[in-house]
Amino acid sequence: MENSRNCIAIHAKLSVSSILNSFFSRGSLSEFRLKASRTRIFDPLTTLNCFFNQVLDSKSCADVVMTTKLNNRNKKISMGTSAYCQAKKRLSFKGLSRRFMDSRDKARCTLRNNLRVKMVDGTTLLAPDTPVNQKNFPQNIRQKEGLGFPIMRVVGIFCLSTGTLLNYRIGRYSGKGQGETSLFRRMLSTLNSEDLI
Repeated sequence: MENSRNCIAIHAKLSVSSILNSFFSRGSLSEFRLKASRTRIFDPLTTLNCFFNQVLDSKSCADVVMTTKLNNRNKKISMGTSAYCQAKKRLSFKGLSRRFMDSRDKARCTLRNNLRVKMVDGTTLLAPDTPVNQKNFPQNIRQKEGLGFPIMRVVGIFCLSTGTLLNYRIGRYSGKGQGETSLFRRMLSTLNSEDLI
């Protein structure tokens, strides 16, 4: 079982890396820089790769920096995590969202029996505990105030043949119109008569 998990994790990391490299050329990621700056080890593409690998492996920032240092032996890289953490902060959610949504136009969902098979899935995520996140995504009402993290609900539509994210909506964990079905209804324009969910 452990070997299967490791194989899946390795495949997922390779897939993420190839997807990021195909959808984001280094030039196209210039929109994520706040201003023109010097060449950095943690440019936007490297930062995205590191972040996804950090999430997939449940690694710390220090682990990510160490791996980056090992992979770039010919470059002088500090073992401190400041550069990586600052690079993550420089990434723009709106810019990333726009690039990922642009990628759906490149997706070619293959037809099965004259239908494009798409799937819908939802999950919840814990957001960083900031006042803005607490306001937009309140924590579970059963938790004592100050003890939980903001909870986001995310629902996405994917192409089954390519795995491409075609559309998504983010909502609160609970409340009227915040359930997975309600979020899915907000994306019905993504579907057409040739689609099978």
